[in-house]
Amino acid sequence: MLIYSHEKVAFIMKKILIFLMLIISLLGISSCTGYNKIMYDYLSDSNNYKTYLIEVNNFYYFNYDNNHYEPINFEEKLESKYDQIYFSISELVNFDGGNYLINDKELSEYMVLLQITYNNYEILLENNFFEDYKMCDSLKVNVSNLIYMDTNFYYISSVSYNNKEYLNNETGLKNIIEMMDENRSII
Repeated sequence: MLIYSHEKVAFIMKKILIFLMLIISLLGISSCTGYNKIMYDYLSDSNNYKTYLIEVNNFYYFNYDNNHYEPINFEEKLESKYDQIYFSISELVNFDGGNYLINDKELSEYMVLLQITYNNYEILLENNFFEDYKMCDSLKVNVSNLIYMDTNFYYISSVSYNNKEYLNNETGLKNIIEMMDENRSII
């Protein structure tokens, strides 16, 4: 039978505690990056997308260099296939399940970001959507109805404007699933 001194037991317990804290920290960090099962299952199901008529105020991408949303310059290609494009709209009534009183706050506080994956953005470019679309015209989109954890956007799976389909739902959803497959969470 082994008998350890109190110092030895304390040393071993300290090592075990540090190891457990490291594992928990790594799991915490990894759960914030990538798509976990809840998000994946929800965003992969076409029944969780709804069709809305929206008016776009602007198109943005997230600039990781300065940690800020910036308007897209369509003359330049985005740097990474992991860049996301955001459609900025002010109509919050259909999103968030919100019952906001528009008169209480400035309209800019109610911006909603509708996110489109890079592959779907390329399809919109190929189909000349950004050339054809006139800002603040009505546009039909199919959008996920999920905000999970700290996200502030909804994924777009299809885009139609002036009775022309620029991105169909089947292709759009396939690209969303592909993007999630490439960015899976460990847990």
